Amino acid sequence: MTQQSSQTHKGKMTPISDKKGIEIFAKCPTPDEVTIYFTKKEDIPNVTAYSLQILKEILSKACLSSATISSVIRSSKGQADAMYRNMSNGKKIKYKLAGQQVQQVYLDEKESGKTPAQIRQAMENKINELAKNGKFISRHIGQTPSVYNVFDVAPSSISNPKKFLYIAHHDSRVTKVLDPKNSGDPAYHFEIAQPASDIKNK
Repeated sequence: MTQQSSQTHKGKMTPISDKKGIEIFAKCPTPDEVTIYFTKKEDIPNVTAYSLQILKEILSKACLSSATISSVIRSSKGQADAMYRNMSNGKKIKYKLAGQQVQQVYLDEKESGKTPAQIRQAMENKINELAKNGKFISRHIGQTPSVYNVFDVAPSSISNPKKFLYIAHHDSRVTKVLDPKNSGDPAYHFEIAQPASDIKNK
């Protein structure tokens, strides 16, 4: 069991009439007081209790009371749609070779004048083709949550991203964190390897 303690953050507020200022203390929520929301209800079973606890502890240390998980497991169609949205909005995420091949499909199909639906389908076909050869575009595809849990946290749900990301990057239980600055990913992307004991009990 993780021992929980209430935290406080100290700041100063200086009214015009008070040159010395006064100290104010803001009580941070404990992990149990943190609320995790999901954009899609079907994603709830795909985030483990272990991963949720880690996320809640990170939020608590950042003095944040809630966060929203926006994406977990994706189908090849869901991955194609996500990549299409990012590319069409000018957000080119730094993928490895397999992902770059799908991004190239987007560029080639768009240049040839294909419709959005046709471009998405061509990207999905490429993702499926690569998957057959054991090459997955994203950790969101082809993962078993009880072994390796992958999810995205919506940046719009985090009011203090600098502190949140600092704590997340320095939590040894978090395998990987990607964000717009280090990857071009528009979300805060978490990857958490699950404890061996949990894996054995599944």
